[in-house]
Order: sequence, then structure tokens, then C-alpha cells
Amino acid sequence: MIAQAMEEVVSLFKDNGIHAVSDPSKVDTPCALILPASYAFDRLGADATGLTCDVYLIVAHKSTDEALKALDALFEKLIAFNDIRSVEAITLPLTQGHYPALKTSLYFTVTKD
Repeated sequence: MIAQAMEEVVSLFKDNGIHAVSDPSKVDTPCALILPASYAFDRLGADATGLTCDVYLIVAHKSTDEALKALDALFEKLIAFNDIRSVEAITLPLTQGHYPALKTSLYFTVTKD
């Protein structure tokens, strides 16, 4: 169920126009890197899981102005389908280099098909 939940969350982002991956080695900017943070099986029962994801909106490292504009464009797409309360500006160290990013956490309920 965990793998299915992650696939559904990544698909949700893709369906809303955001290139998304759940594998840090497959980051291709601009994109959303979605990583599982916690699961809540006990509260939702056998047919559903609560999934909290850390979401990193990542862009290529260019000038600060260009990076901020690119992050803003990704963020606008994200808030079109999610209620975001806060984001944190970070530099994300990946094997491919260091990237400007916005980090937030989102909660999803995923049910068995």
C-alpha cells in the first residue's frame, strides 16, 4: 500500500502539470521531489492510509532572480490544487549538485482501489 500511495501522489502532481519524482537520483529540474515522511494506517483502517510527504520544489541553479521566478512558477501550480500553509526556502544537496528549492509537507489520504 505504501508504494501505491507514493505512486498516486506523484501522479497527482503530474496530472496538475508538475514534473514529479519520488527518487532523488531522477531529479530533472524543474520538478517536485516527493519523499514519504510518515504513514497513518491505524487511524484510517485497512482500506486507506494517511501519507504525509515532504515536497521539494526544485529548480536549476541559475541567477537568484531566475531561480526565484522558476520556483514561483512551480509554487503557483502547486497551490492551484493544494492548500499550502507554509514553505521553507532551502538549498537541496543532491548527488547532481546543490539546487534552490522550496520545501513543504502535505498530507494525503490514499484508498485501496
